[in-house]
Amino acid sequence: MATQHDLYLDERYCPTCARYVAYFRSPDGAWCAFCGDEVSLVSFEDQIALAADRRARRGKRGEVA
Repeated sequence: MATQHDLYLDERYCPTCARYVAYFRSPDGAWCAFCGDEVSLVSFEDQIALAADRRARRGKRGEVA
C-alpha cells in the first residue's frame, strides 16, 4: 500500500506542459496541477518504448521471457 508520502511524489504526463507533473485526481479523471489539462499515465513516446520492450522480451512463440 502506498504511503501518504508516495502519493505526493506520484506524477503523470501532461501533453500541454510536455513533462511529467503533479496532478489532481477524481473518479472522473486526472488533471495537471499546473495548467489544468487532462493527464495520462505515460507519454506517447514512453508507450512506444514500452511496447517495443515488451515485443523484444517475447520468445519465438510469443511467450514472455
